[in-house]
Amino acid sequence: MPGRRRLQPSTIARPYLERRLDDALERRLTCVVAGPGFGKTTLLSRWAATTPLAISAWHGLTAGDRTLAVVVRAVTDALRLCVPGLPTDLVAAVSGPRGPDTGTDEAGRAQAYAGRICEALADRQPRQLVLVLDDVEAIDGAAESCAFVAGLCRQAPDLLHVVLSSRRDPPFPVARLRGQGQVRDLSAGELAFTPDETAEVVHATVGAAAGD
Repeated sequence: MPGRRRLQPSTIARPYLERRLDDALERRLTCVVAGPGFGKTTLLSRWAATTPLAISAWHGLTAGDRTLAVVVRAVTDALRLCVPGLPTDLVAAVSGPRGPDTGTDEAGRAQAYAGRICEALADRQPRQLVLVLDDVEAIDGAAESCAFVAGLCRQAPDLLHVVLSSRRDPPFPVARLRGQGQVRDLSAGELAFTPDETAEVVHATVGAAAGD
């Protein structure tokens, strides 16, 4: 489901990593890459829900988002929760019965939709906005969906910051953005839990289960 992700009872504070994530607001793209069990989603959900520096939109990618029409609509819906002034013709275009999956040049169409969304945000977003896309590995190999996400990252207006959370590196090249100093990386080594944090997670999880 698109929108704002609700904090889970077992979410723990990781202030040093949350401060690192604040740097996302100085970059166009932030990549949080680590395998399962490193707390990517819980870290990002806490940061996105509590940072006073920006508003946040959230979409957890699934196998359905491998279809261009689905991912464009889902991201647009997530953004509309934070930016209700997005133009109705944009929403109608991505949500209409034909959707964006018509035509012959799907990669070009994906880039065009990303551009339209970024232009609309540039005109109507008055403050910093973070778009978190979780489980990006779900669209790995889906060329059109990857082109759409890549277009959002490359065409993002100054106030839009894309955060990708994935078990693998982004499924599109980011070398140019990285060379421009527009990419922030958080790796598995940085996300690894300390012994104290591991104990806190266990305590919080057991306590939450006991309260059910």
